[in-house]
Amino acid sequence: MNEGSPRVRVIRSGQFRRMRWKNGGGETVEIAIWPEGATLDNFDWRISMARVESDGPFSKFSGCDRSLVILRGKGMALTIGSQAAIEATILSPPLCFDAAAATSARLLDGPIVDLNVMTRRGRHSQRLRRVALPPDAEVRTSALHTHLLAWDGDIAIQTSDAQFALKSGDALRIDDVRMTLRLSLGQGAVGYLVEVFKPRAENLNSSAASGDWMVEPDGIEPTTSSMPLKRSPN
Repeated sequence: MNEGSPRVRVIRSGQFRRMRWKNGGGETVEIAIWPEGATLDNFDWRISMARVESDGPFSKFSGCDRSLVILRGKGMALTIGSQAAIEATILSPPLCFDAAAATSARLLDGPIVDLNVMTRRGRHSQRLRRVALPPDAEVRTSALHTHLLAWDGDIAIQTSDAQFALKSGDALRIDDVRMTLRLSLGQGAVGYLVEVFKPRAENLNSSAASGDWMVEPDGIEPTTSSMPLKRSPN
């Protein structure tokens, strides 16, 4: 199997950077950040995972849009700004919102692990998708930066000229290359596809700038529709 080239390469889970949350309340695992070497205060985009073990506030990131999915655990109820609490679980579509909004989390039943994508508004936009079915699928990449995270199982990837093997927790990174990925998902495996674009007016996450939230249904095909998450009872 191939580990890749400068533009298409595998990032093993052991290469991810571990660090404290911006507000010091927990630990985050940084999958990728741009520009390379950027800090939490000046990145253009960032992809990370976090383990949340207790109720509490989210770190604030002024001028950024955030997408979030639950990777492990029962889920959590998020209160974003003045909106009613929203329940997010493993089965929920991605939740997108203004990263500067006052946001607090209440765990539904024990610790969770989540995946976060943040982009600096006006510099980049984003899309986060879940790839679960069918076990053999094709994904076409056209973003400036693309990451495919393997979770809860292995994913074999075939391109026109290379093969890659991801263990659970590994990621494939593609920089500014258009290609088709043929995916073979192992038993129980789920893929999370993160795409970072130059900003466009029609980007799906544009509403996050106003503090609104939106979600995108599961699947590997782009969609322009949104659907509500389950709102937590008062």
